[in-house]
Amino acid sequence: MSHNHHNHGMGTSGIWEMWSPYQFVVILVLGFFYYQILKKSGQAVPFYHPGLFLLGLSLYFLCLGSPLNYYGHHYLLSAHMLQQAVLYYIVPPLLILGIPKEIWESLVQTKWISKLMETHMLLTLIAFDILFSLYHLPLVFNTVMTNYPVMVFTHSILFIFAIQMWWPIIGPLPELNQTSELKKMAYILLGAILITPSCALIIFADKPIYEAYFGAPQIFEWLPSMDDQQLGGVLMKFVQELSYGSAIAFIFFRWYKREKMLDADLNGPQER
Repeated sequence: MSHNHHNHGMGTSGIWEMWSPYQFVVILVLGFFYYQILKKSGQAVPFYHPGLFLLGLSLYFLCLGSPLNYYGHHYLLSAHMLQQAVLYYIVPPLLILGIPKEIWESLVQTKWISKLMETHMLLTLIAFDILFSLYHLPLVFNTVMTNYPVMVFTHSILFIFAIQMWWPIIGPLPELNQTSELKKMAYILLGAILITPSCALIIFADKPIYEAYFGAPQIFEWLPSMDDQQLGGVLMKFVQELSYGSAIAFIFFRWYKREKMLDADLNGPQER
């Protein structure tokens, strides 16, 4: 049954397969635009904004332009899962937080950007989790992985949904999103619960479930295909828990800081 699309021969990988010039151009262009927008705004930006944005771009390139992508596509499900988890759970929040609030304010003046960002928190969270879970069903996964244009389209859609999911959680414009901090934390916990079944499917399966990796050479002696599959599920859950845990901490501290400032404003005059 295995209509194996992958050329699993180890000797065929050239440098452009390992390091994608296309993805390198993508991050250079994004970095250039980011720099131009910062320059044009003429505002002094705290160092951590460009730091976070560059970290997000670097991780994006690591996921899609480095050997991680090549090995994840051809040989190791664990590498693919790590790539997917970082792409959707770590890169979007870094890019969102890397853009200063003032720049977001001017960006959302553009109609299509504001439409894209006016997301309903619960809907985008559930939509992303459903899509991500469907993608990891063996039937869907095997179909997507054997058709390059479909794979690029699927990953692009997931990435856009991931940005929409993260925006209301950590976006810096509360006026676009009137959700209380407590609700945000509840949504994040819900997201963690919703994604668990697809991780469990991968971790607890009693045989390899993804045709795309049938017959792939074993790259590491200590990682046979079943262990590779389980490691993939564990990595996906671990990265997702790490990012959601960080988001809860981020929201909590931002909330705490805001409450403290409000208290100071209220109590300030009386104390003088």
